[in-house]
Amino acid sequence: LKATAASVLNVSEDHMNRFLSASIIMIVAAIFFRINQLQNTPRSTPEESFDKASGEMITTFTGFSSNDYGGIMFVNINWLLERGMLSKTVDDIKQMMYDHSKKNNNYIKRVSVYKDGYKRASQKVNTIKIAINNDEKDMYIKEVLKGYENYELYLYSDEEMKNEIANYKFCSVLSCPPEIPKDLKVIDSNYDG
Repeated sequence: LKATAASVLNVSEDHMNRFLSASIIMIVAAIFFRINQLQNTPRSTPEESFDKASGEMITTFTGFSSNDYGGIMFVNINWLLERGMLSKTVDDIKQMMYDHSKKNNNYIKRVSVYKDGYKRASQKVNTIKIAINNDEKDMYIKEVLKGYENYELYLYSDEEMKNEIANYKFCSVLSCPPEIPKDLKVIDSNYDG
């Protein structure tokens, strides 16, 4: 009986040694894998650069882009709000630029509003000069006001605003109620007659 107990203890010690050896190897492998993973992960480090159009210093982070509007960075766009533009209009400008970029192989990475690029051409027309990809190319936006929450946006590739490359029209239901077809028979359920 003593020999059997001793052999069981030896077998248990043998299994225990194997288990400990395997555990140590797994822990060392996991630590090595994690260190290697951290070394190969790009770090998001801040970089400052000068935006020529807006005249502002901007901070970008390598390895990071916004999910909004396809990752396009908009510089000095909130300045348009300070000039009285509706936030809905600013959002529509962003959407128009995203749609234009998407149609053209996502070439737009940055849209900058020139620091003096917002002009009131008339009571109903405003123009905005923008720079694409940090002054790689200038474009022009014309905003035509037609009433409350009723406007049209046009994107041009030339300062004379003759070469239209995109447009966007918006009219809220309050300003532009849907038309009811003339042949549609409307039944008035409140009629007592």
